Amino acid sequence: GIRLDGDEPGFKSILLAPDTAGLEWVNCSHECPYGTIRSEWRIEDGAFDWKVEVPPNTTATAVLPPQFAASGEARFRATAVDGEDAVPATRFGRPAWRIGSGIWRFRALPT
Repeated sequence: GIRLDGDEPGFKSILLAPDTAGLEWVNCSHECPYGTIRSEWRIEDGAFDWKVEVPPNTTATAVLPPQFAASGEARFRATAVDGEDAVPATRFGRPAWRIGSGIWRFRALPT
């Protein structure tokens, strides 16, 4: 679920959209010109726990996996380790958040 987002080259803008179908966890990273992009998630007891790292001087859109967005009323929490706020958005018809560089933690409870 780590992809280019938009027209900016070299992962200046990142799309984080995990596909959780049939999986219980993923830990992946990608080295881009700005540093390491990391996406690590786990589904446990029906909850989706996700930690992402966005390199300096970049932005990202973090998109909720489909099974947690199905009803449109998923209980979701996004927090930055440094206390910065995520900006709510929508992508692919699912809840999403615009985030800046840093380490972010997300948690979605089953709908």
